[in-house]
Amino acid sequence: MSRTRWKAGSRVLALALGVGLTMACKDAAQPMEPDVLEGLGPGIHPVVVVAGKSGSTTQVELHLRRVQVEDRVASYQGELEYDTGKLSLVGAELPGGIAGAWNETAPGKIRFAGATLEGIADAAVLVMRFEAKGDVKAGAFKVRMEEVVASVEFRNLTPQVVSSEQPLFSSRPLP
Repeated sequence: MSRTRWKAGSRVLALALGVGLTMACKDAAQPMEPDVLEGLGPGIHPVVVVAGKSGSTTQVELHLRRVQVEDRVASYQGELEYDTGKLSLVGAELPGGIAGAWNETAPGKIRFAGATLEGIADAAVLVMRFEAKGDVKAGAFKVRMEEVVASVEFRNLTPQVVSSEQPLFSSRPLP
């Protein structure tokens, strides 16, 4: 290989590396969403997660994250409210292995209940698809868990549900 060709090739390589490093630094400089699960106190925390987007449809999941709660969840019942000015429900379902039902009782209100003999660890308990009119944000949801029962001895776990005005929210899938 001639010296001129080698120099030209190394310049292209250096330019590509420089662009790659610049892009990596640019990504690192952008603020990351804080980890909503970091530093949670003991209890069962409802977490609304934007799990994915496909065209104009946004998939949103409701998780029940257990922190220092050993028991798996055998059954649950609750209500999720969403902002009809920002979201339009396309459909919903309970994840595989969970028997139950959901129903939009009024515009912006979904009632749901599910049960499984194996118990649920920290997985989704309700999966919804919305037509979104803009970015999906935390203020668009409210969750009220009315009943949560343990898979062992069917103990009442409802008192361990951490209630707040708005549920925890993540605009990216949970680990």
